[in-house]
Amino acid sequence: MGYKSELTVRNRISRIRFNLCLLLFFLVSQSVIAQTTHNWVGGSSGDWSVASNWNPAGIPGSGDTAIIASGGVVISNDVIVSGMSLSGNLTINSTLTIQSTFIWSSGTLTGSGTLELPVQTVSNFTTSGKTISGALTINQAGTVNWTGGGISQGLHTGAINNSGLFDMQGDLTIGDGGGFGGTLNNTGTFRKSAGTGTGLISNSVRLANSGTIEALSGTLSIQAGAFNSGTELLHSGAFHIGANGELRFTVGTHRIAETGVISAPG
Repeated sequence: MGYKSELTVRNRISRIRFNLCLLLFFLVSQSVIAQTTHNWVGGSSGDWSVASNWNPAGIPGSGDTAIIASGGVVISNDVIVSGMSLSGNLTINSTLTIQSTFIWSSGTLTGSGTLELPVQTVSNFTTSGKTISGALTINQAGTVNWTGGGISQGLHTGAINNSGLFDMQGDLTIGDGGGFGGTLNNTGTFRKSAGTGTGLISNSVRLANSGTIEALSGTLSIQAGAFNSGTELLHSGAFHIGANGELRFTVGTHRIAETGVISAPG
């Protein structure tokens, strides 16, 4: 009787293990199936929410990656995706959240909505020039690796709110001097970490720094001027100059607030 009872218990345990393994396999396979890469085929000004504008057909969702290699996409409803690659034009009139990876190689970001880049998101700004325009707000809490192409903001009335790491990895320029380029609010870290020449925060961008700005390689030049509180720019955050870096305050008048700190080796 004891042997049969032990055998019954073993059989039950085996069945439970088998069922758990089967359930785990099902969940993993469903997760893999659900993660789809959708390529934009909807032309120059198509609606994100039309399934036939994507290949394979379907509207990219929270587990998916959207690739916009050319053309233009308009987002009118809130969207969440895992990843995005952009070299076309994207108009955001609601909220777009990218949860994992954002690759921006060229093209334009515009609209009246919000782009959310949460703390876990890694963004790679590469290759060619890029444009931010309209009243778009970008909330950047993750990591931006900016390796190529300037960011023009000549017609931008919105803001870039950086609370994460915005890393300029080269001799690059944000703002183009052609008109008001919006506001760069830095409460995180804005860093120049590569390039032996000059990287520039143009005076077409209104800089508001209460975080940290670091010049670690080459020269980081910050301009005051017409769009930075008149011709005077008040710096209230921290500035760190690395052993291989140089920080220059150029164009207009710069003042360091009582809360402002400048540090350098030695």
